[in-house]
Amino acid sequence: MLQLLIVDDHPDQVESMAQTIPWCNYGIEAVYKAYSAHEALDYIKSRAIDIMITDIRMPEMNGLELIRSVRAISEKIKCVLMSGFSDFEYAKQAIQYKTAGYLMKPVDTQELTTLIEQIHVEFQNEWNVNEVVQNALYTLRENIPFLRAQLLMDLLQGRQLSHSALGKKMKALNLSFAAEDEVCMMVIRLDGDSAANDEENVSLLEYAVTNMAEEVFGEAFTLWHCKDADGQLVFLVRANKPWEQQPHQEPTREAYLKQMELYAEELQKKTRVYLKRKVSVLLMNQWMRLSGPIASMYQAAAAGVRKHLGGDKQFVAVVSGDMEIVQVGALQTLYEPPLLLHLLETGRWELASDRLELIFAELAVKWRESPEYLSEAFFFIAGAFMRISHKNGRPLQNLIGDYGMKLQQNRPFSSLNQLRDWVVHVFELLKGEHQKESLESKMTVVERIQAYIGQHMDGDASLQAIADHVGLHPAYISKVYKVETGCCISDYVMKIKMDKAVELLRNKNEKVYNIASQLGYQTPHYFIKVFKKYYGMTPQEFKLKQ
Repeated sequence: MLQLLIVDDHPDQVESMAQTIPWCNYGIEAVYKAYSAHEALDYIKSRAIDIMITDIRMPEMNGLELIRSVRAISEKIKCVLMSGFSDFEYAKQAIQYKTAGYLMKPVDTQELTTLIEQIHVEFQNEWNVNEVVQNALYTLRENIPFLRAQLLMDLLQGRQLSHSALGKKMKALNLSFAAEDEVCMMVIRLDGDSAANDEENVSLLEYAVTNMAEEVFGEAFTLWHCKDADGQLVFLVRANKPWEQQPHQEPTREAYLKQMELYAEELQKKTRVYLKRKVSVLLMNQWMRLSGPIASMYQAAAAGVRKHLGGDKQFVAVVSGDMEIVQVGALQTLYEPPLLLHLLETGRWELASDRLELIFAELAVKWRESPEYLSEAFFFIAGAFMRISHKNGRPLQNLIGDYGMKLQQNRPFSSLNQLRDWVVHVFELLKGEHQKESLESKMTVVERIQAYIGQHMDGDASLQAIADHVGLHPAYISKVYKVETGCCISDYVMKIKMDKAVELLRNKNEKVYNIASQLGYQTPHYFIKVFKKYYGMTPQEFKLKQ
């Protein structure tokens, strides 16, 4: 509800306007009265006024000067001017001060209430927009931790962002990092039996460990973290104070690393005491710019975790970024989102085909380094194929026949071409099966539509009624029917009714009004009109020709 302020140096006019109009009918909750501009400003400062109606010609401060003063206090108040003079200069200044209306005295009540209704609608629109904006901001705030983690995960997986694009994304997410910052990496893994059984408890434990890490490291470092696919907490670490390259000055990178080791040990103690859990911590002895190849640092860190961490005993390990174990690399395109499986599940076959081409392009470069690459790609792709086949209710081997023999072998291919031939063949079989099932499904819908129309010629054969019967959206069934049959549903309904009309008219004893009723027409007149438009003659003329 809105609050209204009426301002005029003639009290009788203020009282008349305030008392004679049922303001509550127009969304006005409270009406305040002021007899001078200064009194009006006192109300503006002490009340949440939404609309102000003011006379222009008043002593000491006129209405335009009042609006100018109001605008210095609030831009949201809707101001309406009244004047007994038709003065162009007043109107021009009224536009300048963004007034909501200009009324001539004596004020016409209908004109005034129409203007108030319009202002009320404007407020409702603004409220709706503000609500949408506030909901969007709330949603963004609620999801900022997830969005921050997702951005970091994208960087760890090798997503390429320009220096400026990365900077904009971090600024939008209110991250205390810049693209040119030098960072190192820390990985925390829950050890042994420390991982809880259910997902909720795991999330709470990870949340607690993350908070502890930020508390322990927060004095000297800023952290940015995410959870990787292996369930490990991966942190980028930035020193809060810059270091110097020269010795005997501010802390060097080595000194900061030593400090991080001490903090890692302190974190282990805190998790053991307060959470009754063991964690292992890996620190990378490597610093690089945030906009640099962070993915390579992550690969080295992941290799270090596999080599050093785990088991029942806690570790704080420091590893170098040039470990030999990561020189072979990993097949990136297999695991980049969206995964091949997700593309297949959503029926995006063209994108899935493109993803397979990218996988084979990477394999063409790497597979000679190790034959295991072929096996890795095969089992990953075959797993996606099996998942899709099983969701459709049949084993993959039943679909692909002799090609299924490869599924039973530990290392089924010795060359890239063999693997490619197998994947392409199975992919095309799955795609064909999907298209066949989709076509059958659509034709089933068409048959159900036609059956319903045939059974309801004397009743409701509208698009909405048909949609309700088949349990699908009207727009969807209309589109499917048009694609599958080449004609619109309304055209088919008309054809069926007119065919039936002809069949009934051939019985010369059948009355036209009975035929109209059997075909669902409310009046014989309308049926005659439709029939003539369709066949170029009336039903009676058609009878005479038989």
